[in-house]
Amino acid sequence: MGLETLIFLAKVLGQLHVQISAPSKQGPIQDFDELRKTIASYTSEEVANRVIQCLKWHMLATKVSITGLRASVIYPILDDRSPWPVLQWVEGGNVEVMAIFEIDGSSDVPFGSWVMHRGIRAGAGGGAWAHCAISWSVMNIDHLRDMFRAAQHLSGVLTWPSTDIYKLYCERSSEDCSQEEYVSFHDQTYPVAWPDNQTSYFTIF
Repeated sequence: MGLETLIFLAKVLGQLHVQISAPSKQGPIQDFDELRKTIASYTSEEVANRVIQCLKWHMLATKVSITGLRASVIYPILDDRSPWPVLQWVEGGNVEVMAIFEIDGSSDVPFGSWVMHRGIRAGAGGGAWAHCAISWSVMNIDHLRDMFRAAQHLSGVLTWPSTDIYKLYCERSSEDCSQEEYVSFHDQTYPVAWPDNQTSYFTIF
């Protein structure tokens, strides 16, 4: 896979990261019970446990302090499959992170696949990234494709007027539909040439 495709994938994740970022007053993680409950409410207890295991391993590997942890989900609408859990947090005070997870329920492995976008803002108050990086670790290379597709679909949907999103996806009045329930739509343009490496790290300056 060429540099052009990697840059495209990084831009997709970076744009979505900006779109769904929101301030959080949550301090350092004390325990994972509340996070487990939140993820399980969107998916299942098994999925929540595997996502948390991925997060714990990341914390162990990077040895960074994590604050401002938030959980949400990307819903598929045409595929009969589970949603993609999404976590956001801050590392070391200024590095914002977004991670999308793909959990294979048919696998006995106690973790899952993930793709991560990490970035430092160009200035205060949000906006463009001064520095950013993407990384992934996947059990199956198809998981990487699916997670990028989910990110691209959600990024597109979030440009729609909120009334259109409610009408098409919530199937009920806006009063009953949480704005945290992110949704996605089916096929758009995405790269044909996907990477064949199951673990990688790519930085853009």
